Formats: sequence, C-alpha cells, structure tokens
Amino acid sequence: MGVLLSKRLAAAADMVSPGSRVADIGTDHAYLPIWLVSDGMCPSAIAADLRPGPLLAAREHVREAGLDNRISLRLSDGLKEVAPGEVDTITITGMGGPLICRILEDGETVARSAKELILSPQSEVPGVRRFLLEHGYKIIDEAMVSEDGKYYVIIKASPNYFFTRPADKTAVCDDELNSHEHKPDNHVMTDIISENKAVKTVGMGSWSGEEILYGRYLMKKRPKAFIDYLDWQIKKLNDVCAALSKEKTERSKLRLAEIKTEMETVKRIRS
Repeated sequence: MGVLLSKRLAAAADMVSPGSRVADIGTDHAYLPIWLVSDGMCPSAIAADLRPGPLLAAREHVREAGLDNRISLRLSDGLKEVAPGEVDTITITGMGGPLICRILEDGETVARSAKELILSPQSEVPGVRRFLLEHGYKIIDEAMVSEDGKYYVIIKASPNYFFTRPADKTAVCDDELNSHEHKPDNHVMTDIISENKAVKTVGMGSWSGEEILYGRYLMKKRPKAFIDYLDWQIKKLNDVCAALSKEKTERSKLRLAEIKTEMETVKRIRS
C-alpha cells in the first residue's frame, strides 16, 4: 500500500530521528507509521487509537502494506498501552492542545522514557509550549506548514532528564507578556496563554512570552508559512481595528488601543 502523507504529517515525519521505534498516538488510519516503516526510516512502530473503528481501518492498511510484523496495533487511551522505554519517538498529531497535554501528563512515565516527542496541536499551541517547558521537556525544533487554508505547527521536544519539578508545579519568571486578548479565527497560534508570564526552564534559561506565543524556532528560522501566517494575522487585526474605529464607546476605545499594541508586536516579529 502506497501512502501519500498530508503536508502536516509529512512535516511531522521529517522530524522523526532515523532508526527510532515510534508510537503514533491517535493514529487514525496509521498513515504516519506505515510511511515511516515502509520508507525505512523506522524499524518498527506502534499505531494506537482510542476508537475501535479507526483502529480496524488502520489494521487493514497495515496488512495491505505487508507490515503486520513491524507495526503493532493497540486500542489505547493515550499512552496507557505503551510500556516505558518501549519506543524512542512518540508522535501525537491532529488533536487539540489540551488533549495532547492530558495524554502527556497521564502517561508521564512513558513520555519521559522516550527520546523525543513530535507534536502537532490543532489548537492552543502556546499552551502546549508552556506545558512542555514547565514539565521538564526541551523544545528543540519547530516547523510550520499551510494546508487547506489552515496553519499547522509541529513541535519537536525531548525530555530534560535533569528536571526537578518545583513544589508548586510551576517554573516561571516575572517577565510579563504583552496583552493578547484578541483571538483571530485561526486555530494555530492565536490561543492565549492563561498566565501572563514567561517560562523559566531548567538548564535553558527563559523563554520570553513572545517565544511561547509564536515559537522560538519559528521566529529564528522564519519559514515561509510562518511569514504568511503573520501577514494573515496582521490583516485580521487591521480588520478588527477598522470595526472598532466605528464604535464610540469607552470600552471600544480601550480595546482598539490593545489591538493596535498587539498588531505592532506582530509587525515587529514580521519585520
């Protein structure tokens, strides 16, 4: 069976280290593990899903690809059916950010026994970055792709094996983020972090608020999809400003000032 990956899954596959044993959580039709194993990138894989229906379809696709002896199909709620140390790479794509964080928290022993995590949240990307940094993971790379009019972020992280969780389960410094209350209607990077603080990570210094919102490595590498996303966001913020300018209430004036401040931040990152 020949598998053609979407741009998002292809970007996730590109981040997997060659030779890794992979667990794909929420595998759906198992396209990612089939591609990784059949391409020779990975010697074996686990394709796990919570739902019996997609897992049956995945089993059929694995059989058609002739990979029954190299891809294990498991009915699993997150990482519950994966043993610690059983895999090198954990991939989780196509889920909301809060669900990804829940899976990693519930399966912390398994997640921290892996060498790398490849995550592509459908929502609340800044919250996923914050979760990783506060739970002792090092974000080591990011990518961004545009597909079907949406923007997708792919995050690569590895466990910080020297991490000690603070007693209050937070590790933050006092640097404050700019106000970011406005949410343009795209699901990638516009969700707002609940705490207006930058994250201080063990052995890595601090991630600024802007880096958490927009991605330290995306800001450094500036891929085309990221620049396109910033242009899209600037346009949306301009539209909001135009609408607010027509209102004469004190609240709308305050909101307009906030949006203008946010837009200046985005423009500065874009420039």
